Order: sequence, then structure tokens, then C-alpha cells
Amino acid sequence: MKEYAFYFYTPLYYSSNWEIDELIENFTFLPNEMSQIGNKTDENRLGFAVIFKFFQQEARFPITKHEIPKVVIDFIAKQTKLLQIYLILMSLIIEPILAIKLR
Repeated sequence: MKEYAFYFYTPLYYSSNWEIDELIENFTFLPNEMSQIGNKTDENRLGFAVIFKFFQQEARFPITKHEIPKVVIDFIAKQTKLLQIYLILMSLIIEPILAIKLR
């Protein structure tokens, strides 16, 4: 029977002392990343965004929910909320314009 060694380390992502400039540098979504998040339903958007950024930082998926600090989730949530508001506003602006042009 083979024995496997498990190495536990404290990854960068697990730090609970994130400064705002570190959050901005590591967890701000670029425009092309926002397009990936924007096509998710409201219920799945935040979860996908958090897993997406975790994978970018750690090159793996989280094993437990405790690996992701609340401050990081809150920072990402604010971005996905802004995206949701943007999508709503665009639908309110673009759809009436398209309806007028199609007449």
C-alpha cells in the first residue's frame, strides 16, 4: 500500500489581512473576465466569480469554504453587484432603442 504525503501550507489567498490595494491588485476583474461572469445567472454569478479568482491565485480549486476570507468575498461581491446593475441599466437603455430602430 502506497503512502501519500500531504503538504499543508498557508497560501497567499488564505491571508485574512488584505489591504485594499492588495484586493484591487489581486481580485479586480478585467473587462474580458467580466464578460465571463456576466453570462451567469444571478444565483451563480458570485460563486463562479469567487472560484474563478481563487483558481487564478492558487491554480487549484478550494477544498473548504474556510480557505476564502470574507473580505475577499465581499470585495468580489461588490464587483458582481455592479455588473448586475450595469446589465440592468443596459437592458433598460438598449432594448427601447432597438425597439425604436426596428419599427
